[in-house]
Amino acid sequence: MVRTERSLAFDRFQLDSHSSDLRGPSGQIPLAPKALALLQHLAARPGKLLTKRELLEVLWPRVFVADGALKVCIWQIRRALEDDAQGSRFIETVHRRGYRFIAPVRPLARRAAA
Repeated sequence: MVRTERSLAFDRFQLDSHSSDLRGPSGQIPLAPKALALLQHLAARPGKLLTKRELLEVLWPRVFVADGALKVCIWQIRRALEDDAQGSRFIETVHRRGYRFIAPVRPLARRAAA
């Protein structure tokens, strides 16, 4: 699974790289493992266009997977974030090329151990 080096926050959401979960104002948001890995990969590179090929290679290394699998993950992420392709606030689709995370992202401070 793809993991970011740090936990990230955007809008009213938090991506925890240590527990590999997505949290919103109401708590944990369920997301399939590949969709969560894709969200982590995109959010760790805000503003950068990531090609479909790159994303497929990162999420499914050495396995042939059609673009449809990527589209399903994007759809799951958008549903979890209450977003859509038209007027998206988080993930921009660059037609026939790939995807770009467009929301401002900030690192989360690590919690001190008790």
